[in-house]
Amino acid sequence: MPIDAIVDFRKVQAFLFESSHLAYIRGASRWLWELNRFLLPELVEKHDGDPLIKDGGLLLASFPSMGAAEAFANEARNECEPHIGVAIALRERGSSESFPVARKALLEKLEKAKLGAGHFAALCTNSYIMRCSECGFRAANKNPATIDVPICATCFKKWEHSGRRQFCLEPIENLTELGKLARPQNYLATVLIDLDHLGRQMDDFAERGQDAYVATSNALARAFVHAIQVACLKACQKKRGDRTARFEICYVGGDDGMLVLPGDRVFEFVGWFETEFKRRCLRGGIAEADVPRFSVGFLLANSHFPIREAFAISDELCKSAKTLKEGNSVDWAVLTDSMADRVVERRTHFKDGVVRTGKPYTTQAFLSLETGIRALRELGASTSKLKALYKMSYEAPEVARLEYRHLLTRVDRKVRLELKNTVGVDIHENKDDSTVYTKAPDMVELMDFVR
Repeated sequence: MPIDAIVDFRKVQAFLFESSHLAYIRGASRWLWELNRFLLPELVEKHDGDPLIKDGGLLLASFPSMGAAEAFANEARNECEPHIGVAIALRERGSSESFPVARKALLEKLEKAKLGAGHFAALCTNSYIMRCSECGFRAANKNPATIDVPICATCFKKWEHSGRRQFCLEPIENLTELGKLARPQNYLATVLIDLDHLGRQMDDFAERGQDAYVATSNALARAFVHAIQVACLKACQKKRGDRTARFEICYVGGDDGMLVLPGDRVFEFVGWFETEFKRRCLRGGIAEADVPRFSVGFLLANSHFPIREAFAISDELCKSAKTLKEGNSVDWAVLTDSMADRVVERRTHFKDGVVRTGKPYTTQAFLSLETGIRALRELGASTSKLKALYKMSYEAPEVARLEYRHLLTRVDRKVRLELKNTVGVDIHENKDDSTVYTKAPDMVELMDFVR
Protein backbone atom coordinates (compact mmCIF):
# COMPACT_ATOMS: atom_id res chain seq x y z
CA MET A 1 0.00 0.00 0.00
CA PRO A 2 1.36 3.50 -0.87
CA ILE A 3 2.64 5.89 1.78
CA ASP A 4 1.50 9.51 1.39
CA ALA A 5 3.89 12.25 2.52
CA ILE A 6 3.35 15.99 2.78
CA VAL A 7 5.86 18.74 3.64
CA ASP A 8 5.14 22.31 4.68
CA PHE A 9 7.43 25.10 5.91
CA ARG A 10 6.74 26.90 9.19
CA LYS A 11 6.73 30.66 9.85
CA VAL A 12 7.87 31.55 6.35
CA GLN A 13 7.27 35.29 6.73
CA ALA A 14 9.37 35.45 9.90
CA PHE A 15 12.16 33.55 8.11
CA LEU A 16 12.07 35.90 5.08
CA PHE A 17 12.25 39.11 7.11
CA GLU A 18 14.75 38.17 9.82
CA SER A 19 17.03 40.72 8.17
CA SER A 20 15.87 44.08 6.84
CA HIS A 21 18.46 44.00 4.03
CA LEU A 22 16.97 43.24 0.64
CA ALA A 23 19.81 40.91 -0.40
CA TYR A 24 19.07 38.52 2.49
CA ILE A 25 15.31 38.66 1.89
CA ARG A 26 15.90 37.84 -1.77
CA GLY A 27 18.29 35.03 -0.87
CA ALA A 28 15.81 33.51 1.61
CA SER A 29 13.06 33.57 -1.01
CA ARG A 30 15.16 31.95 -3.70
CA TRP A 31 16.48 29.27 -1.37
CA LEU A 32 12.92 28.34 -0.36
CA TRP A 33 11.92 28.19 -4.02
CA GLU A 34 14.83 25.91 -4.91
CA LEU A 35 14.17 23.78 -1.84
CA ASN A 36 10.53 23.20 -2.76
CA ARG A 37 10.98 23.02 -6.53
CA PHE A 38 14.21 21.03 -6.84
CA LEU A 39 16.01 19.86 -3.68
CA LEU A 40 13.12 18.16 -1.87
CA PRO A 41 11.72 16.50 -5.06
CA GLU A 42 15.21 15.13 -5.73
CA LEU A 43 15.24 13.64 -2.22
CA VAL A 44 11.83 12.07 -2.93
CA GLU A 45 13.14 10.43 -6.10
CA LYS A 46 16.31 9.33 -4.32
CA HIS A 47 14.12 7.21 -2.02
CA ASP A 48 12.04 5.77 -4.89
CA GLY A 49 9.17 8.17 -4.29
CA ASP A 50 7.00 10.12 -6.72
CA PRO A 51 6.74 13.92 -6.18
CA LEU A 52 3.11 14.67 -7.04
CA ILE A 53 2.85 18.38 -6.20
CA LYS A 54 5.99 20.52 -6.07
CA ASP A 55 5.16 23.86 -7.70
CA GLY A 56 3.32 25.37 -4.75
CA GLY A 57 4.09 26.01 -1.09
CA LEU A 58 3.40 22.35 -0.19
CA LEU A 59 5.20 19.23 -1.35
CA LEU A 60 3.02 16.14 -1.78
CA ALA A 61 4.69 12.81 -2.55
CA SER A 62 3.97 9.08 -2.60
CA PHE A 63 6.38 6.32 -1.48
CA PRO A 64 6.29 2.53 -1.95
CA SER A 65 7.06 1.80 1.71
CA MET A 66 7.12 3.43 5.14
CA GLY A 67 10.87 2.86 5.39
CA ALA A 68 11.52 4.89 2.24
CA ALA A 69 9.16 7.64 3.43
CA GLU A 70 10.85 7.88 6.84
CA ALA A 71 14.29 8.00 5.23
CA PHE A 72 13.11 10.91 3.08
CA ALA A 73 11.60 12.68 6.09
CA ASN A 74 14.86 12.40 8.06
CA GLU A 75 16.95 13.79 5.20
CA ALA A 76 14.44 16.58 4.58
CA ARG A 77 14.57 17.63 8.25
CA ASN A 78 18.38 17.57 8.19
CA GLU A 79 18.33 19.84 5.15
CA CYS A 80 15.72 22.30 6.43
CA GLU A 81 15.61 22.45 10.22
CA PRO A 82 19.00 24.02 10.84
CA HIS A 83 17.49 27.05 9.08
CA ILE A 84 13.68 26.95 8.94
CA GLY A 85 10.99 24.96 10.69
CA VAL A 86 9.41 22.18 8.63
CA ALA A 87 6.36 20.00 9.29
CA ILE A 88 6.24 16.55 7.69
CA ALA A 89 3.36 14.09 7.88
CA LEU A 90 3.47 10.46 6.70
CA ARG A 91 0.45 8.20 6.40
CA GLU A 92 -0.29 4.77 4.96
CA ARG A 93 -3.27 4.81 2.61
CA GLY A 94 -5.80 2.03 3.10
CA SER A 95 -6.42 -0.37 0.21
CA SER A 96 -10.09 0.62 -0.07
CA GLU A 97 -9.64 4.25 0.97
CA SER A 98 -10.68 6.94 -1.51
CA PHE A 99 -8.32 9.78 -2.37
CA PRO A 100 -10.46 12.56 -0.78
CA VAL A 101 -10.61 10.67 2.52
CA ALA A 102 -6.87 9.91 2.44
CA ARG A 103 -6.04 13.53 1.63
CA LYS A 104 -8.19 14.90 4.44
CA ALA A 105 -6.62 12.51 6.96
CA LEU A 106 -3.11 13.46 5.75
CA LEU A 107 -3.84 17.20 6.12
CA GLU A 108 -5.17 16.62 9.64
CA LYS A 109 -1.95 14.80 10.51
CA LEU A 110 0.05 17.70 9.01
CA GLU A 111 -1.75 20.20 11.25
CA LYS A 112 -0.77 18.14 14.29
CA ALA A 113 2.81 17.94 13.01
CA LYS A 114 2.93 21.74 12.74
CA LEU A 115 2.29 22.05 16.47
CA GLY A 116 5.51 20.20 17.25
CA ALA A 117 7.60 21.32 14.27
CA GLY A 118 11.02 22.74 15.01
CA HIS A 119 11.66 26.42 14.38
CA PHE A 120 15.01 27.65 13.11
CA ALA A 121 18.40 26.83 14.57
CA ALA A 122 19.02 27.04 18.30
CA LEU A 123 19.19 30.58 19.62
CA CYS A 124 22.51 31.92 20.82
CA THR A 125 22.04 32.52 24.56
CA ASN A 126 25.72 32.50 25.58
CA SER A 127 26.91 36.06 26.14
CA TYR A 128 30.49 35.02 25.31
CA ILE A 129 29.60 33.89 21.78
CA MET A 130 29.33 36.47 19.02
CA ARG A 131 25.85 36.75 17.53
CA CYS A 132 25.02 37.03 13.85
CA SER A 133 25.19 40.62 12.64
CA GLU A 134 22.11 40.14 10.42
CA CYS A 135 19.48 38.14 12.32
CA GLY A 136 20.88 38.96 15.77
CA PHE A 137 19.98 35.75 17.60
CA ARG A 138 22.02 32.87 16.10
CA ALA A 139 25.69 32.22 16.73
CA ALA A 140 27.94 33.79 14.09
CA ASN A 141 30.13 31.14 12.49
CA LYS A 142 30.58 32.25 8.89
CA ASN A 143 32.66 35.09 7.52
CA PRO A 144 32.16 35.64 3.76
CA ALA A 145 35.02 37.43 2.04
CA THR A 146 32.77 40.30 0.91
CA ILE A 147 31.21 40.91 4.35
CA ASP A 148 33.16 42.62 7.12
CA VAL A 149 31.30 41.07 10.06
CA PRO A 150 30.58 37.37 10.75
CA ILE A 151 27.11 35.93 10.18
CA CYS A 152 25.34 32.68 11.05
CA ALA A 153 25.03 29.64 8.79
CA THR A 154 21.42 30.47 7.89
CA CYS A 155 22.18 34.05 6.86
CA PHE A 156 25.21 32.76 4.96
CA LYS A 157 22.90 30.47 2.96
CA LYS A 158 20.63 33.44 2.22
CA TRP A 159 23.64 35.51 1.17
CA GLU A 160 24.79 32.73 -1.18
CA HIS A 161 21.45 32.84 -3.02
CA SER A 162 21.07 36.63 -3.00
CA GLY A 163 22.93 37.52 -6.20
CA ARG A 164 21.05 35.33 -8.62
CA ARG A 165 19.12 36.97 -11.43
CA GLN A 166 15.41 36.72 -12.06
CA PHE A 167 14.08 36.88 -15.64
CA CYS A 168 17.63 37.72 -16.87
CA LEU A 169 17.42 41.05 -14.99
CA GLU A 170 19.99 42.41 -12.58
CA PRO A 171 18.44 42.67 -9.08
CA ILE A 172 17.91 46.12 -7.59
CA GLU A 173 20.51 46.95 -4.94
CA ASN A 174 18.15 48.01 -2.14
CA LEU A 175 14.68 49.41 -1.49
CA THR A 176 16.00 52.98 -1.38
CA GLU A 177 17.13 52.63 -5.00
CA LEU A 178 13.76 51.15 -5.91
CA GLY A 179 12.03 54.07 -4.18
CA LYS A 180 13.92 56.54 -6.40
CA LEU A 181 12.13 55.03 -9.42
CA ALA A 182 8.69 55.73 -7.95
CA ARG A 183 6.44 58.74 -8.52
CA PRO A 184 6.05 60.36 -6.06
CA GLN A 185 9.63 59.53 -5.26
CA ASN A 186 10.47 57.11 -2.41
CA TYR A 187 6.92 55.70 -2.17
CA LEU A 188 6.79 51.92 -2.51
CA ALA A 189 3.83 49.53 -2.61
CA THR A 190 4.28 46.40 -0.50
CA VAL A 191 1.77 44.05 -2.10
CA LEU A 192 0.36 40.82 -0.69
CA ILE A 193 -1.80 38.60 -2.93
CA ASP A 194 -3.75 35.60 -1.68
CA LEU A 195 -6.08 33.17 -3.44
CA ASP A 196 -9.44 33.06 -1.65
CA HIS A 197 -10.87 29.87 -0.15
CA LEU A 198 -8.40 27.71 -2.07
CA GLY A 199 -8.54 24.92 0.52
CA ARG A 200 -12.29 24.63 -0.01
CA GLN A 201 -11.82 24.47 -3.78
CA MET A 202 -9.09 21.85 -3.47
CA ASP A 203 -11.51 19.70 -1.49
CA ASP A 204 -13.84 19.82 -4.51
CA PHE A 205 -10.98 19.00 -6.90
CA ALA A 206 -10.00 16.02 -4.72
CA GLU A 207 -13.47 14.53 -5.28
CA ARG A 208 -12.56 14.18 -8.97
CA GLY A 209 -9.70 11.77 -8.18
CA GLN A 210 -5.98 11.95 -7.50
CA ASP A 211 -4.86 12.54 -11.10
CA ALA A 212 -7.29 15.43 -11.61
CA TYR A 213 -6.37 16.89 -8.21
CA VAL A 214 -2.61 16.78 -8.88
CA ALA A 215 -2.98 18.21 -12.40
CA THR A 216 -5.24 21.05 -11.23
CA SER A 217 -3.07 21.89 -8.23
CA ASN A 218 0.11 22.10 -10.31
CA ALA A 219 -1.66 24.09 -13.04
CA LEU A 220 -2.96 26.60 -10.46
CA ALA A 221 0.47 27.01 -8.86
CA ARG A 222 2.14 27.59 -12.22
CA ALA A 223 -0.56 30.05 -13.30
CA PHE A 224 -0.21 31.99 -10.04
CA VAL A 225 3.58 32.24 -10.23
CA HIS A 226 3.68 33.11 -13.93
CA ALA A 227 0.90 35.68 -13.59
CA ILE A 228 2.85 37.50 -10.86
CA GLN A 229 6.03 37.43 -12.94
CA VAL A 230 4.36 38.68 -16.12
CA ALA A 231 2.38 41.37 -14.27
CA CYS A 232 5.59 42.69 -12.67
CA LEU A 233 7.38 42.79 -16.02
CA LYS A 234 4.44 44.45 -17.83
CA ALA A 235 3.84 47.03 -15.10
CA CYS A 236 7.42 47.94 -14.17
CA GLN A 237 9.83 47.23 -17.04
CA LYS A 238 8.80 50.07 -19.34
CA LYS A 239 12.12 50.97 -20.96
CA ARG A 240 13.31 48.76 -23.82
CA GLY A 241 16.75 47.34 -23.06
CA ASP A 242 16.54 48.12 -19.31
CA ARG A 243 18.30 45.19 -17.63
CA THR A 244 17.76 46.20 -13.98
CA ALA A 245 14.67 44.84 -12.23
CA ARG A 246 12.33 47.65 -11.17
CA PHE A 247 10.46 45.43 -8.72
CA GLU A 248 11.22 42.78 -6.11
CA ILE A 249 9.31 39.53 -5.69
CA CYS A 250 9.94 38.67 -2.05
CA TYR A 251 8.10 35.36 -2.02
CA VAL A 252 5.66 33.29 -4.06
CA GLY A 253 4.08 30.23 -2.45
CA GLY A 254 1.28 27.99 -3.59
CA ASP A 255 -1.51 30.50 -2.98
CA ASP A 256 0.13 33.71 -1.75
CA GLY A 257 2.74 36.15 -2.97
CA MET A 258 4.62 39.12 -1.51
CA LEU A 259 6.28 41.76 -3.68
CA VAL A 260 7.49 45.35 -3.67
CA LEU A 261 6.78 47.79 -6.52
CA PRO A 262 7.18 51.53 -7.13
CA GLY A 263 3.99 53.07 -5.74
CA ASP A 264 2.68 54.35 -9.08
CA ARG A 265 2.99 50.90 -10.72
CA VAL A 266 0.53 49.06 -8.50
CA PHE A 267 -2.53 49.92 -10.64
CA GLU A 268 -1.08 48.34 -13.76
CA PHE A 269 0.16 45.37 -11.75
CA VAL A 270 -3.33 44.56 -10.42
CA GLY A 271 -4.84 44.86 -13.89
CA TRP A 272 -2.21 42.69 -15.55
CA PHE A 273 -2.30 40.07 -12.78
CA GLU A 274 -6.06 39.67 -13.05
CA THR A 275 -5.83 39.23 -16.82
CA GLU A 276 -2.82 36.91 -16.82
CA PHE A 277 -3.97 34.71 -13.95
CA LYS A 278 -7.29 33.93 -15.60
CA ARG A 279 -5.68 33.41 -19.00
CA ARG A 280 -3.04 31.02 -17.68
CA CYS A 281 -5.55 29.08 -15.59
CA LEU A 282 -7.70 28.51 -18.69
CA ARG A 283 -4.63 27.54 -20.70
CA GLY A 284 -3.72 25.03 -17.97
CA GLY A 285 -7.03 23.23 -18.44
CA ILE A 286 -8.91 24.78 -15.51
CA ALA A 287 -12.56 25.55 -16.22
CA GLU A 288 -13.53 29.21 -16.01
CA ALA A 289 -15.92 28.46 -13.14
CA ASP A 290 -13.03 26.87 -11.21
CA VAL A 291 -10.62 29.83 -11.48
CA PRO A 292 -10.11 30.98 -7.86
CA ARG A 293 -10.88 34.49 -6.70
CA PHE A 294 -8.01 36.50 -5.27
CA SER A 295 -7.54 39.36 -2.82
CA VAL A 296 -4.86 42.05 -2.84
CA GLY A 297 -3.74 44.18 0.09
CA PHE A 298 -1.06 46.82 -0.35
CA LEU A 299 0.54 49.58 1.68
CA LEU A 300 1.91 52.75 0.09
CA ALA A 301 4.74 53.92 2.34
CA ASN A 302 8.18 55.49 2.28
CA SER A 303 10.97 53.16 1.19
CA HIS A 304 12.60 53.54 4.64
CA PHE A 305 9.56 52.11 6.44
CA PRO A 306 10.53 48.67 7.87
CA ILE A 307 9.57 46.02 5.33
CA ARG A 308 8.45 43.47 7.90
CA GLU A 309 5.94 45.93 9.42
CA ALA A 310 4.83 46.98 5.93
CA PHE A 311 3.92 43.43 5.01
CA ALA A 312 2.18 42.92 8.35
CA ILE A 313 -0.11 45.85 7.44
CA SER A 314 -0.53 44.54 3.88
CA ASP A 315 -1.61 41.20 5.36
CA GLU A 316 -4.23 42.99 7.47
CA LEU A 317 -5.47 44.83 4.37
CA CYS A 318 -5.61 41.60 2.36
CA LYS A 319 -7.82 40.05 5.04
CA SER A 320 -10.05 43.11 4.82
CA ALA A 321 -10.28 42.71 1.03
CA LYS A 322 -11.47 39.13 1.54
CA THR A 323 -14.64 40.42 3.25
CA LEU A 324 -16.09 41.20 -0.19
CA LYS A 325 -18.27 38.25 -1.11
CA GLU A 326 -18.02 38.40 -4.90
CA GLY A 327 -15.25 39.01 -7.40
CA ASN A 328 -11.56 39.74 -6.95
CA SER A 329 -10.91 42.43 -4.36
CA VAL A 330 -8.40 45.12 -3.34
CA ASP A 331 -7.76 47.11 -0.18
CA TRP A 332 -4.97 49.56 0.55
CA ALA A 333 -3.66 52.24 2.86
CA VAL A 334 -1.33 55.21 2.45
CA LEU A 335 0.86 55.47 5.52
CA THR A 336 0.80 59.25 5.62
CA ASP A 337 -2.98 59.11 6.06
CA SER A 338 -3.14 56.25 8.59
CA MET A 339 -1.35 55.00 11.65
CA ALA A 340 1.04 52.09 11.30
CA ASP A 341 -1.03 49.76 13.46
CA ARG A 342 -4.58 48.45 13.20
CA VAL A 343 -5.20 50.23 9.91
CA VAL A 344 -8.45 48.42 9.14
CA GLU A 345 -9.82 48.71 12.69
CA ARG A 346 -9.73 52.50 12.41
CA ARG A 347 -12.36 52.48 9.66
CA THR A 348 -15.33 52.78 11.94
CA HIS A 349 -18.66 54.55 11.66
CA PHE A 350 -18.57 58.11 12.92
CA LYS A 351 -21.37 59.47 15.07
CA ASP A 352 -23.08 60.72 11.93
CA GLY A 353 -23.20 57.15 10.54
CA VAL A 354 -21.02 57.79 7.46
CA VAL A 355 -17.98 55.63 6.60
CA ARG A 356 -15.22 57.78 5.08
CA THR A 357 -14.00 55.12 2.63
CA GLY A 358 -15.35 52.71 0.05
CA LYS A 359 -12.66 50.11 0.85
CA PRO A 360 -12.36 47.29 0.12
CA TYR A 361 -13.00 47.52 -3.63
CA THR A 362 -13.42 44.91 -6.33
CA THR A 363 -10.47 44.98 -8.72
CA GLN A 364 -12.69 46.46 -11.43
CA ALA A 365 -13.91 49.27 -9.14
CA PHE A 366 -10.30 49.90 -8.04
CA LEU A 367 -9.07 50.17 -11.64
CA SER A 368 -12.09 52.35 -12.51
CA LEU A 369 -11.06 54.71 -9.72
CA GLU A 370 -7.60 54.99 -11.27
CA THR A 371 -9.15 55.57 -14.71
CA GLY A 372 -11.30 58.36 -13.27
CA ILE A 373 -8.32 60.07 -11.63
CA ARG A 374 -6.36 59.84 -14.89
CA ALA A 375 -9.28 61.31 -16.84
CA LEU A 376 -9.61 64.22 -14.40
CA ARG A 377 -5.89 64.96 -14.81
CA GLU A 378 -6.16 64.89 -18.60
CA LEU A 379 -9.13 67.28 -18.44
CA GLY A 380 -7.00 69.75 -16.47
CA ALA A 381 -9.00 69.55 -13.25
CA SER A 382 -7.62 71.75 -10.47
CA THR A 383 -5.61 69.61 -8.05
CA SER A 384 -6.40 71.92 -5.14
CA LYS A 385 -10.14 71.65 -5.77
CA LEU A 386 -9.96 67.86 -6.01
CA LYS A 387 -7.89 67.54 -2.84
CA ALA A 388 -10.45 69.69 -1.03
CA LEU A 389 -12.74 66.67 -1.32
CA TYR A 390 -10.77 64.94 1.44
CA LYS A 391 -11.55 67.58 4.06
CA MET A 392 -15.04 68.00 2.63
CA SER A 393 -15.87 64.31 3.15
CA TYR A 394 -15.20 64.61 6.89
CA GLU A 395 -17.72 67.40 7.35
CA ALA A 396 -21.22 66.69 8.67
CA PRO A 397 -23.22 64.89 5.93
CA GLU A 398 -25.48 67.86 5.14
CA VAL A 399 -22.52 70.25 4.94
CA ALA A 400 -20.50 67.81 2.80
CA ARG A 401 -23.37 67.46 0.32
CA LEU A 402 -23.77 71.23 -0.03
CA GLU A 403 -20.03 71.82 -0.47
CA TYR A 404 -19.77 69.03 -3.05
CA ARG A 405 -22.67 70.44 -5.06
CA HIS A 406 -21.06 73.89 -4.85
CA LEU A 407 -17.77 72.40 -6.09
CA LEU A 408 -19.54 70.88 -9.09
CA THR A 409 -20.79 74.34 -10.11
CA ARG A 410 -17.23 75.74 -10.01
CA VAL A 411 -15.62 73.33 -12.47
CA ASP A 412 -15.74 72.81 -16.22
CA ARG A 413 -18.66 70.76 -17.62
CA LYS A 414 -16.45 67.81 -18.65
CA VAL A 415 -14.72 67.78 -15.25
CA ARG A 416 -18.13 67.92 -13.58
CA LEU A 417 -19.35 64.87 -15.53
CA GLU A 418 -16.15 62.91 -14.71
CA LEU A 419 -16.41 63.81 -11.02
CA LYS A 420 -19.99 62.55 -10.94
CA ASN A 421 -18.84 59.36 -12.65
CA THR A 422 -15.86 58.81 -10.28
CA VAL A 423 -17.11 60.08 -6.90
CA GLY A 424 -20.85 60.05 -7.53
CA VAL A 425 -23.74 62.41 -8.19
CA ASP A 426 -23.79 62.91 -4.43
CA ILE A 427 -20.64 62.74 -2.30
CA HIS A 428 -22.26 59.89 -0.33
CA GLU A 429 -23.48 56.53 -1.61
CA ASN A 430 -25.31 53.55 -0.11
CA LYS A 431 -23.94 50.01 -0.11
CA ASP A 432 -26.15 46.95 -0.43
CA ASP A 433 -26.30 46.67 3.36
CA SER A 434 -27.51 50.33 3.60
CA THR A 435 -24.12 51.55 4.87
CA VAL A 436 -23.54 55.19 3.89
CA TYR A 437 -20.02 55.79 2.60
CA THR A 438 -17.96 58.07 0.36
CA LYS A 439 -15.23 57.31 -2.17
CA ALA A 440 -13.83 60.85 -2.14
CA PRO A 441 -10.98 60.24 0.38
CA ASP A 442 -9.92 57.12 -1.54
CA MET A 443 -9.67 59.09 -4.76
CA VAL A 444 -7.67 61.90 -3.15
CA GLU A 445 -5.13 59.63 -1.43
CA LEU A 446 -4.39 57.85 -4.74
CA MET A 447 -4.11 60.99 -6.86
CA ASP A 448 -0.36 61.42 -6.44
CA PHE A 449 0.27 57.83 -7.53
CA VAL A 450 -1.59 58.00 -10.84
CA ARG A 451 0.56 58.99 -13.81
